[in-house]
Amino acid sequence: MNEQNAPIPFISRLFVGAFNEFETELVFGEKGCISPREAHTFDELIVVVQGKIKLTFDNLEAPTVYEANSLIELPAGTMHQISLLDKENKLVIIHPDRSK
Repeated sequence: MNEQNAPIPFISRLFVGAFNEFETELVFGEKGCISPREAHTFDELIVVVQGKIKLTFDNLEAPTVYEANSLIELPAGTMHQISLLDKENKLVIIHPDRSK
């Protein structure tokens, strides 16, 4: 399976705030799932609850691997893509203020 036809992880979203400015995503997926390559106009926090992920940035030659209990901070504008590496993976992704 190549990156272009890889499955996307399941994402459940919760928006909170008068203008839905706070977002929490619960992400579940199996090995081989890959998120879209994207950047946001707001900061992002990724908590690896279970499993292992590979995080690829456009401005880095080598991706970084994170395991359970990792907290990753992505400043606004950071191009990134998440690949799930374990049989079962659970992430919590937090966007503290989407209004930026």
